Amino acid sequence: MEFESVEEALEFLLDVNHQDNDMKVAVVNADGTRSDFKKATLEDYKESNREAVYALCDMLGLEKVYLDRWENEKVGEN
Repeated sequence: MEFESVEEALEFLLDVNHQDNDMKVAVVNADGTRSDFKKATLEDYKESNREAVYALCDMLGLEKVYLDRWENEKVGEN
């Protein structure tokens, strides 16, 4: 997910998380093609939020925020 500006990323987060939002996501078939759309699950919302936050961190030069967290999660898996 790419944004042109911090403002665009924040607008996306506000829109996606608005209580009246009914986000739809594409269904990806086993062969990689897309068909139909389904109502987004909680996991879909989490993924969208996470990607937008990562993009914001990148734009603000704060990659360390999520890279450190990712490293800590990977260490915890072992």
